[in-house]
Amino acid sequence: MKAKLLAVLTLLSLITVTAFAQNDFTMITSPAALRSYAYSQVARGQVSIGSQSMLNGSKNYVNTEPLSGGATVVMDSLNSLAEFKYSVADVRDPVGYYGYLMNEEWDTLFSGGQQGNFQFDKGQGRWVVPPELENLKLSTMVSQVPIKVKGVLSARVIVRDAKGNVIRDDYLNVRNEKVYYPEGYTERTGEIILTKRGADGSVVDEVYDLKTGQQNTPTSVSSRAYVSIEGVLNFYNSSVMLNQQPKDTLSILTVTVESMIAAFSATAPGGETPRAVLIRKSDGQRWYRQAIEIGNITCIKIPAGEWHVIFEWITDEYRELPIVEHWDYDGGRG
Repeated sequence: MKAKLLAVLTLLSLITVTAFAQNDFTMITSPAALRSYAYSQVARGQVSIGSQSMLNGSKNYVNTEPLSGGATVVMDSLNSLAEFKYSVADVRDPVGYYGYLMNEEWDTLFSGGQQGNFQFDKGQGRWVVPPELENLKLSTMVSQVPIKVKGVLSARVIVRDAKGNVIRDDYLNVRNEKVYYPEGYTERTGEIILTKRGADGSVVDEVYDLKTGQQNTPTSVSSRAYVSIEGVLNFYNSSVMLNQQPKDTLSILTVTVESMIAAFSATAPGGETPRAVLIRKSDGQRWYRQAIEIGNITCIKIPAGEWHVIFEWITDEYRELPIVEHWDYDGGRG
């Protein structure tokens, strides 16, 4: 049984072929532009047929060699090659036609398929395939079109709403210097960020507008960060005086002179005052306790070093601290 596929392999939509420069991303601006790019990247084609009871020795597929010139050239080549010879055990089984157009690296760009039944042609006295089945229409473009980008390492799409707020932030698939771009991200507002490796080995970022495909210049910003811990206050060569601070506040007192007299006082947000101050060296284990008896303030001679200071409150339940001792610094102990 023979079947010919001559000058009938077609794409279902009208496509204008456009040449895209290496850094031109206008192909992402609309579904039609993305389809045009995919059309221009077609370099290989394949057509196959199949039926449940087709015999193993049947010639049921053809491939083209890599070709330049886009889908038109490849389809012309397929149409000249797609002649099949095969046998089936039962002509009641449906027969299917399947076609694929691919880029040079075998990524599928367009595909399609259709099934039908064999018919007996009384005039020819044999079983044939209906002509409408041989007219294979490739109606589907892949959901993610591979876009060639030299040196690309990653691609990130940021989609924004009408007010400029980010509503999607996705990393796209990147393989073998190709960005697999979803058709669903065409006609959107936002940007695509490409991270690329240059010929000299350097890594650079490029930003392109999703609406226009034009390259944008990023805004350079300089700033600093100052790190602190919430609930921790720092004091340098000074007294530790806390006013309306939470009771669990930790104070860090840094003394850079040989020693100093420091005053310690605290008031909680509810007006409560402490009954003692607890002090320890930042690299030590012992906590030293000094009672606060008169006027919510006590003065202590503190030697050089970094000291951790907390307060013991009148309403506090008993807290077990490691080796609490009474403060008794005499200039040689600490």
